[in-house]
Amino acid sequence: MTNPDELTPEESLRLIAREQAAVAGRHRSSIVLYYLPWGLALFIGFGLLALDQGPGSDGPWADLPDALPLAVLFVLMALAAAVTVVTSAREARRIGGESTRRGAIYGAGWALGFGTIFPLLGRFAEHLPEDQRGLLFGSISVAVTGVLYVAGAAIWLDWSMFVLGGWLLVVNLVGALAGPGWHSLVIAVAGGGALIVAGLVATVTARRAEP
Repeated sequence: MTNPDELTPEESLRLIAREQAAVAGRHRSSIVLYYLPWGLALFIGFGLLALDQGPGSDGPWADLPDALPLAVLFVLMALAAAVTVVTSAREARRIGGESTRRGAIYGAGWALGFGTIFPLLGRFAEHLPEDQRGLLFGSISVAVTGVLYVAGAAIWLDWSMFVLGGWLLVVNLVGALAGPGWHSLVIAVAGGGALIVAGLVATVTARRAEP
């Protein structure tokens, strides 16, 4: 005799599909917090560095205090990382189950990545010329961001995160090979700009998906 509380295979598949759709909907609503803070951090921070370094010219494009561009970049990246950690933890709690642990580990990965990379870079940067120091800090921090986006894509099965993470890694390499100044300009425009656009598109998509 069949237990009436048991679901048929068809009903089980429909239930799984509904749960997956609900998870995807919740992820879409928060994805903007993965993109916009980093987009603004890269656009503003590396934009100031590009103005200070003046790629392709004999001097800076704008007369800025020496420590301002890097200070702004580090502060904005720290804020963006904090938003990412909090968003990941909140999203994991809302979804529940194994996703709670995955989200917590992912958020911890961001905190550990940026909490340890800068002291390591500082250890080696003291042996480099000033312009190469900025390139070292900038390129490695963007590389870490790109890799963590790709890792997030594997956790949430989100192709947009994979594409953006891969894009950041590619433009970061191109900018680093071009040299100081050019790297800042490339990351500000192609990196930060892409993340800002992706965040705005994600916002519109999430609103349209709302019932």
